[in-house]
Amino acid sequence: MNEADVQRQYDAVLASALTSIASDKEMGASFGAFAQRYQSMPEVYDIEFDREAAFADAYAFVAQQEKEAKAAQELAAVQELAAAQQLAAAQELAAAQQLAASTTAALETRERVETFRAVVKANSREVIMRNRLHRRARAVAEKKRTRRRKEAAREVSNAVDS
Repeated sequence: MNEADVQRQYDAVLASALTSIASDKEMGASFGAFAQRYQSMPEVYDIEFDREAAFADAYAFVAQQEKEAKAAQELAAVQELAAAQQLAAAQELAAAQQLAASTTAALETRERVETFRAVVKANSREVIMRNRLHRRARAVAEKKRTRRRKEAAREVSNAVDS
């Protein structure tokens, strides 16, 4: 950019600033009141209207407005970041609570399964012991029957022989 472009942009910014200031009722009214007082009593104020000073004031006002707007944008960005961080923290907390609940449920299920296995194991031991006792009792009964049959067969054989 050359100097003429810079000057044109500067003049455009200042002109728009003056336009925005003039359109503002409060600022326009105070500027109008000052102008009337100056025209009615020039000896009191005894100043020259400096166009460049007016443009500089307008430029400073616009710069201040831009600075305030930028600060407001930065504040909004910080607030948005804080809200995003709060949302992330809330989601993280919800996930942790869900994990804790599922872990608790898994532990309770595991405890139930272990208890069930212990009961089944105890029951199976009991069943095994009962089956062993029944087998022994059947074996003893079978031996007694076999012994009685043999004795009966001997008696019959002895009776036939005699």
